[in-house]
Amino acid sequence: MSGLFNIRTMEDKNKLIKLIQEKGELALLLENGISFTVGKESYTIAEPPLTVFDALAAEMLEIEIEDELLKENTRVESYQLIQRHSTRMSRIVAIAVLGIDFRDTQRLNKLSKKLHESLTPSKLENLFSTIRLMMNTGSFMSSIRLISEIKTGLPGLIERGA
Repeated sequence: MSGLFNIRTMEDKNKLIKLIQEKGELALLLENGISFTVGKESYTIAEPPLTVFDALAAEMLEIEIEDELLKENTRVESYQLIQRHSTRMSRIVAIAVLGIDFRDTQRLNKLSKKLHESLTPSKLENLFSTIRLMMNTGSFMSSIRLISEIKTGLPGLIERGA
């Protein structure tokens, strides 16, 4: 055993090296953000602070998709999903771009409209992948798990208010 990791073979070592490289790349992306262009303007999506994280999650939760519709994927259902959700999808991208400034409803509405009029489905898919990556929900969930471990590991202290 080597340190915190159980490295027994060269394959284990290579997997660990790859994991460390991926975490480093993710940290670099989160630090610098990811830029994209729409028309002649350039925008950046960065790791959001928690208030923006909340706003993005709230918007995403509003998108209701029936699993059966996705499995069937008929043309009519696809059109219904587009009609129901394309404006909200543009709004989510706008929130991610504006960051904390999403609270400026005039700027948010203007950018949402511009994105709605400019984004293609393939560009939207790429941007949503970026947003999901930049939201870094894995780290957020790890924080929640840490709290959970503390609460379950020290029940007497918590109950006594220590």
